Amino acid sequence: MNDNILRVRITKGASEGGNQVNANASEVSFAPSGGEFAKANEGKISDIRTGAINAGLIGLGKQALSYGLSNYGDLTGDHIGQTRLNEGLEVAGLVGMALSSPVGAIAALGSVGIKAANRYIDVKKSEIASEALRQRVGLSRSGSR
Repeated sequence: MNDNILRVRITKGASEGGNQVNANASEVSFAPSGGEFAKANEGKISDIRTGAINAGLIGLGKQALSYGLSNYGDLTGDHIGQTRLNEGLEVAGLVGMALSSPVGAIAALGSVGIKAANRYIDVKKSEIASEALRQRVGLSRSGSR
């Protein structure tokens, strides 16, 4: 390998003394005797393969996190904690949606409104069912017979 290699860095819109860093910088190396060009990352894994590996690892990490979060109650036996975890993730998703854009905020408010209406309907159904059971057994609202 030739030790006399010149490296030229070409940057677009950056000044050397201003400590500005630009992502549009490219570096090319060449040997003055042979005139051959060499890439700066010669001998390393290509950027495409590195990106694919990183994407794969991120995907595996997301799957592991999703599995852990969705099966927390089964894995630990803490089903109340699982419910709280699911509710927390749902709230975080709604907050993220609301902060994303005005349309996201409207969608988040609509989702919260629908959930509130469904909760109210479930509570009323439960109250009707328990009142029917009380009457069937002969208990009044005050608990006396």
